[in-house]
Amino acid sequence: MSSAQERLDQLRSTSRERWAMVAIAIGTPVLACVAIGAATRFNPTGMCVAVAALALWAALRPDAHIDLFVMIAVVVFWLARIDDAVTPWAIVVALALLCHHAAMSMMAAAPHSAVFGADIIRRWLWRCAVVAAATVGVWIMVVALDHRHAAGNATLTLAALLALVVATLLVRARSVPRR
Repeated sequence: MSSAQERLDQLRSTSRERWAMVAIAIGTPVLACVAIGAATRFNPTGMCVAVAALALWAALRPDAHIDLFVMIAVVVFWLARIDDAVTPWAIVVALALLCHHAAMSMMAAAPHSAVFGADIIRRWLWRCAVVAAATVGVWIMVVALDHRHAAGNATLTLAALLALVVATLLVRARSVPRR
């Protein structure tokens, strides 16, 4: 357990970039809850406060697994309130959770006083843009398939899943440095 003086010293040494990450880590799950509320015309104030408190706790301890509870809370709120799988609000919520996850990951990877260089920020933004584009692409496919009203095909679904796994493994193999 750290002393109050150690916590105060840590707070003083926190970089501006870290404070920006904290703001993103707290704001984006709250934005997701507001989007869920807007999609359902439900007042999400109580859920927003609860998620903000959880996100603050997670931002204070980004190396712990507290962030998992933030994501679970937002997803459960989504599942409890939204029945429409093709609503455009799904993109807003998904991208908000992506930004939250990216900010938490960056905070977990560096000390409080770390200043993130432009090359690191560019790399993380590029990776987030790729994931965001894939998310939007999958949503577009879901919308297109939903409008077809076709019966399900387990073989086609399995083939698509296997193709996704292979693509993920190929990208992962290319991004891991060789030893």
